[in-house]
Amino acid sequence: ARPQAPSRGRTVGRLPAVDRGGRPLHVLAHTPADDPEFEYVKSFIDPERCVPLRTEFYESDQRLRKVLEAEEAGITRVGDQWIPHRLVMQDVVQGTSTEFTVRSIDVNAKIHRKIFTQANLAKGN
Repeated sequence: ARPQAPSRGRTVGRLPAVDRGGRPLHVLAHTPADDPEFEYVKSFIDPERCVPLRTEFYESDQRLRKVLEAEEAGITRVGDQWIPHRLVMQDVVQGTSTEFTVRSIDVNAKIHRKIFTQANLAKGN
């Protein structure tokens, strides 16, 4: 079955679970706010660790454009959170990929709220 994009009035929707390697994954679909590049995004979440194992990015014509996958062997527990340490983003249209590696992380870092304001994000700070 072809996934249906969530309507513009609905930001997040839950789709039927899928099986991956003998375990069910939650599937969430959402419409990114203010992102003209993607019509909607589907994330496949490991419910035990609350980690997205795969995220699919769809263009306006419902064509799959990019896929972000977490390498399962690279998911480790840091404090009380599970963190993917190796991810690969594939552009399925251009046939390119980018690998992300997390070498260190501080899950308890103190970050001031104003860092994430629209104004600061627009500046690139």
